Amino acid sequence: MHIPVGYETSASTKDTRDYRCRTCGHRQQAEVTGIGTGMQTFLNSQGTAQRRARDSARHELRRTIRFAACPKCRRRSGYLKFMAPYLWVTGVFVALGVVFGYAPTWFAMNMRESDKAICATYVTWGFAIFAVLAGGLPLWFRWANNDARVKWLDV
Repeated sequence: MHIPVGYETSASTKDTRDYRCRTCGHRQQAEVTGIGTGMQTFLNSQGTAQRRARDSARHELRRTIRFAACPKCRRRSGYLKFMAPYLWVTGVFVALGVVFGYAPTWFAMNMRESDKAICATYVTWGFAIFAVLAGGLPLWFRWANNDARVKWLDV
């Protein structure tokens, strides 16, 4: 017997937004698509998932136009704020790689020197490669999808 404990839904919305580039000052209107997801459990009232999805989609409209590439100069405004969570994840995994890779050396574990060198090299690089994949690939896809949801309108 299946007992549902939660419900998830998505919503999308389109709206016309004004854009102003912080770099070159260019102004233009764009039709922006926002996509949001919402979730509710059996503890929430009926319709919570739909309301959360609509709210998330409206918030996504603002975020999408704010981080869109300027149609004139092709630069982005606020890209560091956009990239901050992905850079944070990458930094944490690189730091963990250094800690776990060099732990046998720091704590004088009973290992041969060649094994310590192998551990330091491969564990550190393994974490670094995972960090680039875990932080860089989602950033790349989110960045590309952000521009795909902005349709610039003729002036």
